[in-house]
Amino acid sequence: MSTPPGPYVQHPYGQSPYGQPYPQPQTYPQGPPSPYGPYGQAPQAGWGVQPPLPPLPPQRNTGKVIAVVVGAIAFFAVGGAGLLVTLGGGGGGTKADYKLTVPRSLESGKYTLQQDISQKLDSDMAGQRSGYGAHDMRGAAGEYQSASGSSLDRMSVTGLYGTIDDPDVAKDHFLHGMETSGTTTVAVPSKVITPSGSTEPLTCEVLNAQVGVRTLPTPVCVWADNGTLAAVMKLSATNLTTSADSIDLNAFAEEANTIREEVRVRL
Repeated sequence: MSTPPGPYVQHPYGQSPYGQPYPQPQTYPQGPPSPYGPYGQAPQAGWGVQPPLPPLPPQRNTGKVIAVVVGAIAFFAVGGAGLLVTLGGGGGGTKADYKLTVPRSLESGKYTLQQDISQKLDSDMAGQRSGYGAHDMRGAAGEYQSASGSSLDRMSVTGLYGTIDDPDVAKDHFLHGMETSGTTTVAVPSKVITPSGSTEPLTCEVLNAQVGVRTLPTPVCVWADNGTLAAVMKLSATNLTTSADSIDLNAFAEEANTIREEVRVRL
């Protein structure tokens, strides 16, 4: 004779992974029957019916996860860019025209600085500041939050500045670092976009970043010149429920170009 299942075992802290209490064993809520049936029974949905996606984590947890994703992509990107000190081309005669800064706001106050991680980024580059193709490289990075929208709407700017002999090689390695960070996959391949009113192109793509059990389509634009190499990345919790193909990269390139003009300073 089989032994009936024991009482429902609660999480040690009484909470599910998504911040909601686990259901109690005695009763079930009223309303339409669950596609999974009562506890202990097989799902009622037929073969081939996909179960519903788990609910999104509470906003405070989603925000933390998104922040971790931003940091991971940023540091892997710079790790990839670090390869340029040994793989870059050029003869060392380049003179930089720009440097990167981390202003207190972006897009005329639309985003406000939440965290300046330049010092951390810079310290992680110790021993990789100069090499064949790059000279006296420094890190500059900031995470920004929407001033008027959701607290989960964020903009990230991550980059290096110094002297770069071959910007195209540097940009390729930078993109490779983001694409192979371990937390992302390429959702929409990169394309070159020249924003209106600018003569300098951006290379833009959409990455799928893993946030818990969901993927977060994340647009990113990268540029490189003889003094700066940087990526602008936009994260929004609303993109957890949209497809990567629906993101307008041309519109984001316009936004990224505005940010480029704000963070890049002529020497």
